[in-house]
Amino acid sequence: MTDLLILAACWFGAHALRFEITSWPAPLGETPLIRRWWTLAVLLPVATLVLASCGLYRPRRTVTPRREAGEAIRGVLLLTIVMAVWSYALRLDIPRSALALFTLMAMAALAGMRLALGARRRARRRRGLDLTPAVIVGDGPLAAQLLARMRGDVGLGIVARGVISTGLRTPVEGAHPIVGHVDALQALAPDGRSEVAYVALEREESALERRVLARLSELSIPVRWVPGAPGRWPRDAQTEELGGLPIVYLTENPMRGIEGAIKRSFDGVAAAFALLVASPLMALIAVLIRIDSPGAPLYSQERLSLGGRRFQMWKFRTMRIDAEDSTGPVWPHEGDTRITRVGRWLRRCSLDELPQLWNVVCSEMSLVGPRPERPAFVERFEEHVPHYPLRLGVRAGITGWAQVHGLRGATPIDRRVEHDLFYLAHWSLGLDLRILMLTMWRLARGLNPG
Repeated sequence: MTDLLILAACWFGAHALRFEITSWPAPLGETPLIRRWWTLAVLLPVATLVLASCGLYRPRRTVTPRREAGEAIRGVLLLTIVMAVWSYALRLDIPRSALALFTLMAMAALAGMRLALGARRRARRRRGLDLTPAVIVGDGPLAAQLLARMRGDVGLGIVARGVISTGLRTPVEGAHPIVGHVDALQALAPDGRSEVAYVALEREESALERRVLARLSELSIPVRWVPGAPGRWPRDAQTEELGGLPIVYLTENPMRGIEGAIKRSFDGVAAAFALLVASPLMALIAVLIRIDSPGAPLYSQERLSLGGRRFQMWKFRTMRIDAEDSTGPVWPHEGDTRITRVGRWLRRCSLDELPQLWNVVCSEMSLVGPRPERPAFVERFEEHVPHYPLRLGVRAGITGWAQVHGLRGATPIDRRVEHDLFYLAHWSLGLDLRILMLTMWRLARGLNPG
């Protein structure tokens, strides 16, 4: 959005400088204001696509501010070429002098902004802010080289906790801290500490590398690969460079980047508005629960969300306060006698989930996503349900693709996971809106969506 505002200001500023501020002769006359607006209306969407194609909106840690500025300049030059061809083909007669001024102003503004923001970003990281925890899988020379370069440039904001040992060589004393073994890769992401795994194995460890990459694909963390030899990665793979080492992106959180930021912003605004609108209903529900059974109307329960992070999920109480004193965590089942009369009605209408809007406001959950589970159940499901850990790659949601298809409560967990994986593979802002509309439709029909 900032780029588009800058381009719009440069567009009108270039015309003002050409026709109003300077005294240059204009043989063809001044461009009418209405034409400037119509041209800008086409320029901005085209600019978004062109700048995105130059890689300006990909989430990258290792790119330098100077490189970002260079990509911005290249994007503006490509945009100018597109505008010039478009003007010639459609006979729009965009003044060449105004277009040249726009190009110079836009290049200086976009590049300057990225240099300033990049310097500020790196300064924040040197102060210990905006850091990404990481581990390196491998304990050979390549891993040691990568670890040294991460630690040598604190402005990158990548905090390497250490390396995951292969056990194939004797570790050099003091060379790099060993924080785990490749046989226990599942321990990388249970608490959300290791947000990125860098695989840096030697060329002779190719068989082990294939097994490691296959195992990491089951986890909910982004994976970066450091090839032991140049040219081993696919041609269409997204790559970066860290101190001269090529870094290949293998898996990525599907909700990072600009669309992920839009999703989080929408979640926060919509949840806050829904809380305000639903507050009278929530107050009434709290009174009914208090009348129906002793105990607080609200209760919290530890659940897992993005990256395996633990949080306290809020719900209206639908069971007796001593429901799990003798049984411990129990999976929902039909005919559960622990549920109160009001609680049964709340569950049927999904109104017991309303307090989770506060979890969304606090960025612990999303409006749409896989339903969060309790740690005891997650440990059990990770052992027996294929691909279950992938659900932890995104924020848990109040409703989801599985819920709008009637999969909740006592339904089989493997069917829920199938729908959750479909959601992860096909996620888009449009799919989120579709799920929200289906949820409201099911609520209106009295069916339980979540």
